Amino acid sequence: MQSSKITLLHIDGDYPNSALTLMIKDEDRSKFSYTQEEFLKDKKILINGKIIGYKEKPEIIVTEQMQIKVLQ
Repeated sequence: MQSSKITLLHIDGDYPNSALTLMIKDEDRSKFSYTQEEFLKDKKILINGKIIGYKEKPEIIVTEQMQIKVLQ
């Protein structure tokens, strides 16, 4: 899901039943060499970051491409 201010990537399910949400702020999207919501779809990834709670759901705020490693 993308809005003008943030991109939300729901991991392992659709919102509100996803296991984890990755949040990328608009100003950080340009730090990536790919369009996140298209390139990462259906890929296995390793995510590095601090898990926080947002509306009682786990979320990681991603600010750099190096936080996401594509495994497959």
